[in-house]
Amino acid sequence: MPDVEVRPLSLADVSQMARWGRHEDIRFQGYNFSGKTYGDFLSWYLMKRQPFRKWIYGAFVGRLLIGYITVKNYRRDLKSAEMGISFNPEWTSKGYGTEAIKQYLTHVFERFELDRVWLKTAAFNARAIRCYEKAGFVAYDQRHEPYEDQSTPIAFVNQWPQWFEYQDELAWIDYIYMEIGRRDIENNVRYITNV
Repeated sequence: MPDVEVRPLSLADVSQMARWGRHEDIRFQGYNFSGKTYGDFLSWYLMKRQPFRKWIYGAFVGRLLIGYITVKNYRRDLKSAEMGISFNPEWTSKGYGTEAIKQYLTHVFERFELDRVWLKTAAFNARAIRCYEKAGFVAYDQRHEPYEDQSTPIAFVNQWPQWFEYQDELAWIDYIYMEIGRRDIENNVRYITNV
């Protein structure tokens, strides 16, 4: 099991992301961190962390920040929240994401008294889907929606016509919606972690 620790991300941690590798595949360019100055770090941090609405956790190997996971769209009345995640591409496909998600889920189900955590991911992102499934998420819906990163929609459509279509001046794709419930974790010994 990879040695990763999930804990609240501080503003001081964010500067490490400026040294992260880059996603070369343009479909993932929106995950590249572009901050270089303290002002950039502060702006990004305040966007990701909003009191009573959004929280952010870092995935660390020792003191090295290798990824972050967010709690967003928190609905106390429904006892649900959306998970967002991004990792330094140099640390993907090594099991760290799955282990970080397990720790995150154990923590947020308890801390926020959630019954359900959900996420959406691009249907073309097979690596992420495998990671989420290994962490216990199951697909419950597929929706055709505008792609989140519209910076180069024509390039997406031309290069990957099997995944993208151009409609109403936007690139559209299929998103897979996945979820996991508190009971799924409570009934699964895989979630015994050191959180």
